[in-house]
Amino acid sequence: MTSRPALRVELDVFSGRTNPSWALTPSECEEIVTRLNRLASAAAPTAPASLGYRGFILHRSGGGDTPWAYVAPGLVRHGAGGGRALTDSEGIEEWLQQQAIARGYGSLIGRIRPEEDRSW
Repeated sequence: MTSRPALRVELDVFSGRTNPSWALTPSECEEIVTRLNRLASAAAPTAPASLGYRGFILHRSGGGDTPWAYVAPGLVRHGAGGGRALTDSEGIEEWLQQQAIARGYGSLIGRIRPEEDRSW
């Protein structure tokens, strides 16, 4: 079995204040690495929005502030030097959004938990 990195997820949403973040469990690290390994190169990367929700930044534990991967709507950048652009065909962004919602950050990404929906 190969060693998987310990990862911290940062919800990239704020400008000028600290973004919320959380650690992935070993099985979640395994899941995200497996999904990343199945991604194909993207034709043309797009720039993230400048304000509000931009996606997620993955950091290796002990790796300081250097991002290990960026996950934006429809696109993943992974690797050294800003990473190569990959198409998010494995639903990594959605998977991370579900984690953010479960941790109470749904309003920051424009989504809330179903039990919080008061539109009825």
